[in-house]
Amino acid sequence: MNENIIITGASSSIGNMLIDYLIKFPVKLYCQYSTNDKELRKYKEIYPDKIFLYKSNFNRISEINNFSNKINTLNIINAFVHLPSKKVEIRKHKDIQWKDFSNHITIQVGSLHIITSKIINKMKASSSANIVVLGSIGTQKQPPSGMIDYLSSKGMLAQYCKCMNSEYSSKGVKTTLISPSMFKSPLLKKLPKFIIEKNTEMNGQNLINIKNDLVPIIKNLIFNEKVNIENKYISIS
Repeated sequence: MNENIIITGASSSIGNMLIDYLIKFPVKLYCQYSTNDKELRKYKEIYPDKIFLYKSNFNRISEINNFSNKINTLNIINAFVHLPSKKVEIRKHKDIQWKDFSNHITIQVGSLHIITSKIINKMKASSSANIVVLGSIGTQKQPPSGMIDYLSSKGMLAQYCKCMNSEYSSKGVKTTLISPSMFKSPLLKKLPKFIIEKNTEMNGQNLINIKNDLVPIIKNLIFNEKVNIENKYISIS
């Protein structure tokens, strides 16, 4: 029997590699993306009966609600992987407007709350469902300057996951926050040098390898398998 898995932020580097890894298993993947669907379309052409795409801008509450209503038509939802994040912009505290700050919160935390509140009964129906949320190890250490909006939202995600477990872990739905340090992605080239240096100071020279370090952990969490974390710069809670 195929497991129904929701992936939000599916067009991200992590999302694409996760799809590539999961597609060989008996699954159906319901993938949300905002703009870039080039790689997702390739997977859809190869696996038309296993991948279902939904374009939804998580900046807008109405679009989050529309997406939630569509996936809530599934009878059972076995797992939900939540990856979306607003593009990181390095800015001083005094230059961050509330609109930009609230966008981070809406995309990361607001969407998680709206979606889970709609689908939680469908997850409880599977008896052993998993919600996996992407956090950041930057919330656990002294963060670099210029990331107050991004990392504050990640901190909210961490607390939200704890609250979800308090309410639903005894009802068959487990929520896990996975918090990596900086990982290899095209966005690295756009970050200021001091951010890279701060990450090196906190986490050493090695960047997280998405395919080898991160994706197998997410897969094991989805399928309720034992998780072995060999990279000390990834934490789960």
